[in-house]
Amino acid sequence: MTKEGTKNHIGGFSVPFGVFVPSRAQRARAFIRSMSPFLLLQLVGTIAGGNPVTLEAATVKKTPAEITAVLRTTFTKPAKAPGGEWFGTRTKVAVRCKDGTAAVLENRYYSDAKFTKVANERIIRQPGYAAPVPGSAQALAYTHFCTAK
Repeated sequence: MTKEGTKNHIGGFSVPFGVFVPSRAQRARAFIRSMSPFLLLQLVGTIAGGNPVTLEAATVKKTPAEITAVLRTTFTKPAKAPGGEWFGTRTKVAVRCKDGTAAVLENRYYSDAKFTKVANERIIRQPGYAAPVPGSAQALAYTHFCTAK
């Protein structure tokens, strides 16, 4: 037993009274939140060139009118570009299931395999919603969000 005002043993550590100590579940949730960009990638499919497309689950936002999400496409072979090689792209798409349309909102190409160095960035001011082209990342997003599972 410990006297009031002395140290208490919590989880094997000696902690003074009155100090907040997060529980194991709180620490686990904080760790998962910090790692969410890396842990919550779902494989959606592959595009026409055979490159895998993954969905960043933490970026999905749903409204009654549309669904927006970020898709990552990792190139199996780096693409040759005027500024060097591109290893992948991160594309923000918007899908309108009722209309059967999709649009690209942002597009970033990366010059390293870890997706840290942006080689090219395009933010679309006025996106053009149209039927998604078969074999594209937008088509994969449309089928992922708009088809019944």
